[in-house]
Amino acid sequence: MNRGARVSVQAGGITACVQDERMTRSLLLEAPSATAAVEAVAAVKARQQEVAERAEGT
Repeated sequence: MNRGARVSVQAGGITACVQDERMTRSLLLEAPSATAAVEAVAAVKARQQEVAERAEGT
């Protein structure tokens, strides 16, 4: 479980730099599998206009 963190620390750590800050409107999608996630994304894209209109109303 901690292998990635341990290797990162042993290699000298990780440095991050924020290049830009902005607020975006996006969807959070959680799915039980990669297949289900791909299917859900396809469904959202097929109804993109409707999703955008509903998002504007919130």
